[in-house]
Amino acid sequence: MFHGQSQRQHDMAKKALASKTGEVKYLQQGPVGPLVYPTGEYAASVSYTRTPLSAPMVLCEGQYYVLNKEGTFKNINPKKDYAANGSKATWVLMDKVRYSFVEILMANFAKLASAVFYGQYMFSQYGIKADGSAVETVGGYKDFNYNDPMNPANKFRPNLLLDFLTGSFKGRNVEVEGTIIANASFVRMHDFRANEGYFFLNPAFGSEFRNGRPNRISQSMYMLPEACLLYTSVIYSFASI
Repeated sequence: MFHGQSQRQHDMAKKALASKTGEVKYLQQGPVGPLVYPTGEYAASVSYTRTPLSAPMVLCEGQYYVLNKEGTFKNINPKKDYAANGSKATWVLMDKVRYSFVEILMANFAKLASAVFYGQYMFSQYGIKADGSAVETVGGYKDFNYNDPMNPANKFRPNLLLDFLTGSFKGRNVEVEGTIIANASFVRMHDFRANEGYFFLNPAFGSEFRNGRPNRISQSMYMLPEACLLYTSVIYSFASI
């Protein structure tokens, strides 16, 4: 039982609830957008086609663009087209949120964390310049030289390079545990020593140590005897051989 102000509040609440009745109308749904699929780096010689169901996406100068108009188009640079025509362009720029999820699907310069993929190579996004200084910027790897990746004159040389075609790899700082089996080896070094165990020198592949740098007058050469076994629990001097 309600009295005074409490009764009036109760009656007002009932009226307010009664006044909220009505109909729920469902609006007509719009058309479903096309499926966007990656087609690699933009090429002026390639024809790109958009249909009601699918739209190609390309990489052009470090940014991703989607074909904005239905039909087949060729030799329209996405970056220049979008800069001139904006949202009405044939190619429109993808927003960063969308292309961050498809970046790993692109053919060249695809990224997965700090790894970059280009053709037959996978390499680190960080490396060094021709002068030896570090490349630590996010887009520094775009100077990657596909034809000669580790050329000292390159603007960018990765810290790690894997060649999936030849099976070779190169790294600036490599630590290996376990057994290494090789048909031949060529090692450039300033110091060669074993911290534990021993190492073998096989005379069949050459039995010499050279002391000094190549083409130096002061270079010395020490010939090793057949079936030479050197134990490296201590550091040996070859001057006595």
